[in-house]
Amino acid sequence: MLLCIDIGNSNITLGLFRDGEESPFYRGKLSAKVSRSADEYAVALSGLLALHNVKTEEITGCVIGSVVPALTGLLQSALKMLSLPPALTIGPGVKTGFGIRIDDPTQLGADLVANTAAAIAAYGAPLIVIDAGTATTISLVDEQKYYRGACILPGLRASAELLKESTALLPSVSLSPLTEEEPAIGNNSAECIEKGLLWGNAILVDGFIDKYRAMLTDTPTVVATGGSAPLFLDGCQNEIRYDPDLTLKGLRRIWQLSRNRKK
Repeated sequence: MLLCIDIGNSNITLGLFRDGEESPFYRGKLSAKVSRSADEYAVALSGLLALHNVKTEEITGCVIGSVVPALTGLLQSALKMLSLPPALTIGPGVKTGFGIRIDDPTQLGADLVANTAAAIAAYGAPLIVIDAGTATTISLVDEQKYYRGACILPGLRASAELLKESTALLPSVSLSPLTEEEPAIGNNSAECIEKGLLWGNAILVDGFIDKYRAMLTDTPTVVATGGSAPLFLDGCQNEIRYDPDLTLKGLRRIWQLSRNRKK
């Protein structure tokens, strides 16, 4: 059994994969807090494993992808406390199955590395990969399986929070998934904000897809992941495949490639 840990800015997502299965049979979250100790994370991990009747000795491998360096060591220490296998940590030198053509490949976040690895394994290339979480990142992979770059934008929920904090009279809103038939106009302050955020993200994503597609010879597959993506994807004109487990699947893919290289 493989334990995959995706450390993000807001949450730590956990995935457990049985041998030979490509999708996690368990997916859970912990809040990402640097203020927590390794002991606290060990207790939380132990509790989640016990909740699903998973014994630590059943876990034969661990892999960590992190965009929060301060949390990486805490999770590594927590795994050690639970006598789990040392984790493969995504970073320079790890086999990914694709090339990287940006100014400094070491700057590419582990989540984007994992997303790209999983998307290439599932769909081939070229690709456009959208990760809509705390930030929204839209990445381009060319026909030769080279990661060519991306754009990074404020995430949908982060934008909503910033709008609320920066204005005195505008209300906070609860966002519901957009439907294609919905009008792009609101009739009160809350509706206006919601329409602006949801339709704004849908139109923005469509625009970047069109820009990136013009840079390619072949038609790319467009794949999306991240908790905010389902809120606006139905408003997009382009065909976009949604996979909530893309990052976890990518961590598993990289772990497999690394293990095969050692054989």
